[in-house]
Amino acid sequence: MGRQTVHFAMAMSGVSAFLTLVALCLPLHQVSFWGGGALLLGKVKVYTAFAQADFSSNDGCSIINLMTDKVDICNDVAGSHNLHDMSQRFCAPAIDGILKNACNGFSLAYAIGTAVIIIAIINLALQGIAAWMLYHYMYNAPKKQYREVSLILVAAGTSLVGLCLGAYFPLVSLTLDSIKIIPGISLFVSTSSGTGVSVGYWIFWLAALFQVVQIVLYKHSKISEERRLVQLKMQEQFEAELAVGGGGDWGGGGYGADPYGQQDPYAQQGYGGGMDPYGQQAAMPPSWGGQPPMSQGYGQQPAYGQQPAYGQGMPQPGYPQQGYGY
Repeated sequence: MGRQTVHFAMAMSGVSAFLTLVALCLPLHQVSFWGGGALLLGKVKVYTAFAQADFSSNDGCSIINLMTDKVDICNDVAGSHNLHDMSQRFCAPAIDGILKNACNGFSLAYAIGTAVIIIAIINLALQGIAAWMLYHYMYNAPKKQYREVSLILVAAGTSLVGLCLGAYFPLVSLTLDSIKIIPGISLFVSTSSGTGVSVGYWIFWLAALFQVVQIVLYKHSKISEERRLVQLKMQEQFEAELAVGGGGDWGGGGYGADPYGQQDPYAQQGYGGGMDPYGQQAAMPPSWGGQPPMSQGYGQQPAYGQQPAYGQGMPQPGYPQQGYGY
């Protein structure tokens, strides 16, 4: 199931990249000019990097030219132009005095359209890197890091595209929709009052939606090889801990050796007598008088006037005492 999910996520990445390239070639907004409120005089299609003006009739342009002789709008605006040049033309004092908000709308369209191109290229690069990492994850090294990094890359690209598209609508589309012609000329030429958002803008959002689906799939794309690799690493770590701890044998050194192979100083000669808990004989320090022989013990008394040695002279209950004048 994991491999099928990864393959489907990679397919979503390809679809999103294709839609992004298509959207870059389509207009994002359109401004229409009408004559007498019913006759379409022309339209200006706004793309990410350029604008294309198509005027089906010169009547509207002729009326505008009657109001000013400083610029010929039909010859200057008709055809395809870079958005930067288009913004400069609509910001000319004569046209800006007639078409309100046109200067701001086309200036913002140039700025944000350039940002859309840059972010779209960055997003495509991130998608490519994420797809390569997923391929490496499935067929070479099923490590969790590859899957997580690919998820982060796709999420970052989707967030950038979403922010840019979210800024385009209020700053560009609404501004271009609010272009108004000054009173007097508006009796003959007017702009459409409807929304001018075009198909390219919606395809951009469709591509971003496919990337959101891709992110959800990435979160559930763990393959069985990754689970086995995690279990293998846990087993190796457990065995390494056992090797450091001696596997409960304290390194094979027995009593007196710690897990790091150091000799226990209390198991050396001179620190105790008798048998230790592990069956090894420990010497008694000479300063303690030595270990008494097994033949001496309770019931034997030293001669009168001698100090009893360590471990001797202990009276036994029920036996007569000797050597004390009784």
